[in-house]
Parts: sequence; structure tokens; C-alpha cells
Amino acid sequence: MTFNDTLFRQTVERALRLPAGRYRDELKLGDVAEWDSLGHLDLVIALEQAFGVSFPTALIPQLDSLVVIRQEIMRLSPE
Repeated sequence: MTFNDTLFRQTVERALRLPAGRYRDELKLGDVAEWDSLGHLDLVIALEQAFGVSFPTALIPQLDSLVVIRQEIMRLSPE
């Protein structure tokens, strides 16, 4: 599967309501005020919908960086 970086970035920016220039590929939970516990849930839900995946509940707390989230989306995505 080819990962859609544009969709990922747009979804992250929209879900976290990030101002222009705040997105970074290495962004982690807590790096920006918008990515707090509620922002984390908004982000997870938005990415599940955008990519058609479902993160296991036990995994959600471990999705603490965009690098980890991207890897999990690629692992869970249908071929």
C-alpha cells in the first residue's frame, strides 16, 4: 500500500486544529497544546475515518507520535 502523506497531514492538521506551520512529521503527544488527551481522541477518530482503519483500544495510548501512528496505519490498512 502506498501511504497518502497529504491525506495524513491534512487530517492531522484538521483534527488538532493546528495553525499554519505547526505540523512536523516528528510531532509527539504534548508537543503542541492542541494535542492533549481530548485532541488525541479527536486525532485517532479522524485518522481511523480517513484511512479506513480501526485501532485496537489497547493500542490507542501508545499512539503517541505521528511516526508511530503512520506505522500503525500502514500495518492496519488493507492491501
